[in-house]
Amino acid sequence: MKIKVFRKTEEIAQLPLNAASFTKKIMGEHSLNFSFTSPELLDLHIGDHLEYKGEAYIINQEPEVRHDHFFTYEVRFEGERHTLSRFLLKQSGEFTFPYFGTPDEYLFMLLDCLNDVDEGWTKGHVDDLGRVGLSFDEVDCFSALTMIADEFKGEWDIVGKTISLKKTIGTMRDFPLSYGKGNGLYALKRQSINDKSIVTRAYAVGGSKNLPEGMVGNLKLDGYAEKNVELYGIREGIFKNEDIFPKGKGWVTGVGQIDKTTFIIKDKNLDYDINEVKVDSAWKIVFTSGDLQGNEFDILSYDHTTQTIQYKVNNEGNEYLFPNEFAFAKEGDTYVIIGIRLPQRDIDSAIAELEAGRLKYLEDNSVPRVMYDLEVDVLEMKRRNAVLNPGDIVTVSDEKIGMNENIRVMAVSYPAHYPDVLEQGMTFRAEVGNDVTYTLMQKIQNDIKGQKEITNQYNKQNSEMDRRNVQALSEFKEKVLDPEGNLQQALIEALVGWFGTSSMYYDLDGISMSLNDGGDSNSFSLTAGRLIHKVFKIEGLSNSWSLLSFSVSNLEPLKPYYLAAKCSKTSLTGEWVLTETQFQTEEDAGYWYFNFGVLSSVLEGGRSFKSTKGFTMISGGEIETDVITAFMINVQRLFAQVVTVGSNGYENAGISGLADGKNYNETWEVIDDNPLKSVRFWAGDTEDNKHKAPFQVLDDGSMIAKKGQIGQFILEGGFLNGDTNDTNIAGIRSMSIDNKEVFSIGRAYSASSGFYDCMCYLKDTTDSGSGIGLVIDINKPNRSNTAIDIINGAIKIQGKYCYSGTITLQNQKMVFNNGLLVEVTT
Repeated sequence: MKIKVFRKTEEIAQLPLNAASFTKKIMGEHSLNFSFTSPELLDLHIGDHLEYKGEAYIINQEPEVRHDHFFTYEVRFEGERHTLSRFLLKQSGEFTFPYFGTPDEYLFMLLDCLNDVDEGWTKGHVDDLGRVGLSFDEVDCFSALTMIADEFKGEWDIVGKTISLKKTIGTMRDFPLSYGKGNGLYALKRQSINDKSIVTRAYAVGGSKNLPEGMVGNLKLDGYAEKNVELYGIREGIFKNEDIFPKGKGWVTGVGQIDKTTFIIKDKNLDYDINEVKVDSAWKIVFTSGDLQGNEFDILSYDHTTQTIQYKVNNEGNEYLFPNEFAFAKEGDTYVIIGIRLPQRDIDSAIAELEAGRLKYLEDNSVPRVMYDLEVDVLEMKRRNAVLNPGDIVTVSDEKIGMNENIRVMAVSYPAHYPDVLEQGMTFRAEVGNDVTYTLMQKIQNDIKGQKEITNQYNKQNSEMDRRNVQALSEFKEKVLDPEGNLQQALIEALVGWFGTSSMYYDLDGISMSLNDGGDSNSFSLTAGRLIHKVFKIEGLSNSWSLLSFSVSNLEPLKPYYLAAKCSKTSLTGEWVLTETQFQTEEDAGYWYFNFGVLSSVLEGGRSFKSTKGFTMISGGEIETDVITAFMINVQRLFAQVVTVGSNGYENAGISGLADGKNYNETWEVIDDNPLKSVRFWAGDTEDNKHKAPFQVLDDGSMIAKKGQIGQFILEGGFLNGDTNDTNIAGIRSMSIDNKEVFSIGRAYSASSGFYDCMCYLKDTTDSGSGIGLVIDINKPNRSNTAIDIINGAIKIQGKYCYSGTITLQNQKMVFNNGLLVEVTT
């Protein structure tokens, strides 16, 4: 299948269509890319064109050609949209100018410019998206069209020479795609988009205008909002929108003009005198709709009796005044005032708008942003007579990765001869995305020993400081010397340093060492366990040997010893050997000797052990090793799975990054996994028992504290006890800022309250609630159900003691105690 290429109206070549691929993206590339060989030189140049599926495509850059036995060509034909980049946007001969208008007005201005140099451009569908202002500075028409769409928060599309400007291009397609034969999808690849960070905790900052009394800087929301913290941890961000501030939106109900520099509006709905809430001498009126939308003007005066605002025109230069007889405010236009302190209703409205913006920001940013590359079944598309275009919305599902979403097609790419010709191996690719969210919680890594490469996971705080440090290191290298003169080389420079041998590369599991037990420095022991080697193995068996326990006494105090694991080459068993001489790894034909380290002689009353297993590699700025021992580690960020705190047997605290949380029953048997219950901080028990520790902070942010002291309260045995060693009782109290609500247990809440010696005090003088101070509900079956039992003490009501005594009435004696009837006799 061939396609004709023209220069103006003359045919100059025919190219193989099956050697071309078609690509189209939303507000982006629209091209036919040919890659082919020809036995003869072709005369192809910029400006040559062809027609494909009813649209013109033009060569805008010289084709690439390579000549060996044949001529190999790479030729790119671009759609009409790319022609826009050839022309500069201008208005009345000016390349730099401001503009304000609706989408229709912007498009009219753009088309007028284009048709001056390239006839045939027309307007397509245009949505009503309000009015905005822009400034253009020597930009081409392609860039200008994208600027216009972006400012209106819309999208443009070009078909042929017809330009449309809509809120969103594309349509919903009844073409569900899923992986598998007959489901329309050959392959699905998820790609992360790294142009934004995940935010799970959001703060909010608004504008700096019309702030409530006492607020400085910007309008802010207290606290924060959170989403998906349980999935991705705390990742903070700020939603900021300077356009959100208390506005007090008004409606124009009348207009007028005093002279060419002074206009007036009336607002009969303005129910407060803005003169009384003016806080800025340079107060302004900003129109939010109509001809003046987006423009602000200085307020000259306000008359509350007539509800009339006088405002001054803006001088745009060259004696051009705005508003004028062509553009001015009209009844029904809306506006806001800047430089006043607004009523609480308008403050509340701004806060609600800021909260809504923050929630939307959190909704958009609290999940990883991804794109999907789809390989679509061309036969299935042909069978369904379906066509996908950029902007279309399709349903894509894949049970294996937990996806079932309606997603926008961002770009399509396919062989140019599709669908007229179907061939083996033909692929139709669609890039879909538009803030696709995960619908399945990511699998939590269970292999806690798996190593992840960490590359560039730190931020340089100060590039100037880094540069200074490098210079200082260069000076240091020049000054290094051997003060004793015994070293062959005082400074070693190399690209990579490797320390250790392959036989030393192994792990120990379940083995603990005991030395200097009970003050006896000449005894030494190891528990039984496993040695798992990373290099050596017995073919057909495994790389894990079971080692017997080891114990020795009566070591000679002046001698150091070598410790090695003697592992069989034929069976997965081994033993520890402690000797005065070192064994080579292959010294015994039937065993390997894996050296573990050196047990020192008795020094200052005790022995120490230095391990030699493992390896260390130093490459560039990275060190890979097993254990680092240091007095102090000074780092900007520390990545670790577990950090234990303590020494000399007191190692009952730490920090864990493992996702090893569990749900337990009452006898500490595991019910199931629960990574949100993973212990992040613990104290009071070992690492293995961190889930039982009396103090824990869990991954979900909750805290467990089973003992300790909080103020004067002792937390112990499931009780919160006051400190019995203190002469004053501990108390609990809560009170409102206006002192209208008080709850206090202990020595009353204030020495000046009049109830300073009261053990329990309740107060409620608000207008809300039921008005009940105390409710008691005691209802036990087969019990006496005593609600209050006063052992000692009187009852006072409004300062007066209640009556205690006997009253006789109609031959009945009624006995009262503290105002309460306790007995009746005849």
